[in-house]
Amino acid sequence: MAVWRWDKKEPILRFPLKDPLTAFRVVGSIAVGATDKGSILVWDTMTGALIGELDQAHYMAITDLDLNPECDMVATGGRDGKVKVWALKALIDKSNTPMAELTFNAEVCKVVFSKTNSDRLFIASIDKTFKAFEISSKVVLRTIVAPAPILLMTVDVGESNVYLACDNLNVYCYAMEWLEG
Repeated sequence: MAVWRWDKKEPILRFPLKDPLTAFRVVGSIAVGATDKGSILVWDTMTGALIGELDQAHYMAITDLDLNPECDMVATGGRDGKVKVWALKALIDKSNTPMAELTFNAEVCKVVFSKTNSDRLFIASIDKTFKAFEISSKVVLRTIVAPAPILLMTVDVGESNVYLACDNLNVYCYAMEWLEG
């Protein structure tokens, strides 16, 4: 994979790839990618060097990933219906043991760390469920069942509402005041 600047004719960085990427995030000097074969790759964005690789993190394609604001945890969701939370250091050290794991009945379409609480993860699946998950306690704080399979999800900046875009062409807004306190 090559990184290009809009005003240059040559790539400024190259990241080695073995398989197509299905998800990619950059936070600071770390880039994390996921593949259609369930692998996780970690690069140093200053050099393009591959600094971590975990094959078969999921047994099917990884559909989404996110890094927490402190850039020390990575969450992955996959076609296998699994959500896994990894310590970034463990991925660099090639540890295949996630910190936490959660199972859905179908493909996970979106994983998003809370911007105000790195111990909280928001997850959506095409099985119609949205979950707020507390990583340290491994507890599901709340489950919302949408009227149709969820395709996309976003949480507003204040984390007071979640918006679920479903395959019935509707977007549903659910209040999350329950997270306070």
